[in-house]
Amino acid sequence: MQLLLLWVAVHAAAALVHTTTLPHKTRLLATTTLVDRALDTLEDATLHLTRLSEGDAQDVGPRNDDDDRATLVVLGSGWASHALIKVVDANKYRVVVVSPRNHFVFTPMLASAAVGTVEYRSMTESVRGANPLVQFVEGAATGVNLDQRYVMVQPVPLGGDAPAPQRISYDALVVA
Repeated sequence: MQLLLLWVAVHAAAALVHTTTLPHKTRLLATTTLVDRALDTLEDATLHLTRLSEGDAQDVGPRNDDDDRATLVVLGSGWASHALIKVVDANKYRVVVVSPRNHFVFTPMLASAAVGTVEYRSMTESVRGANPLVQFVEGAATGVNLDQRYVMVQPVPLGGDAPAPQRISYDALVVA
């Protein structure tokens, strides 16, 4: 299946580039760029489909005795966090993302959204959508204990009283 998609991408790129009146080196560069982008897209789609077939992540809580994965806690949902959770192997790491916002915003497009040329929903991606196998805690990190390796998190109140702070232990911490 992947080879078929690769073949289609290469031939589509070649057909597109050969219909233009560009110099040979420029056409070669354009073909190479299109093929590279097609391969990146194919790799991302394959990774995402593999994750979807593996099921959803479980709720954040104490680590199960049979779960021997290292816990990776990621603080924030910005550029670095988004890039990391898209590529991290959730089979090797128990990934917990802590952020008061449950989405990533592609900030260079904010101006376009403000004037109406781009819809806001096309420039955001949910944390769970980037990698459905990561666990997400909607809250603010209020403290980090580096010696005992845990993060204190104040969950975002959804109405009513504020929930009790959570303590999340980690093996590795990323402040993104």
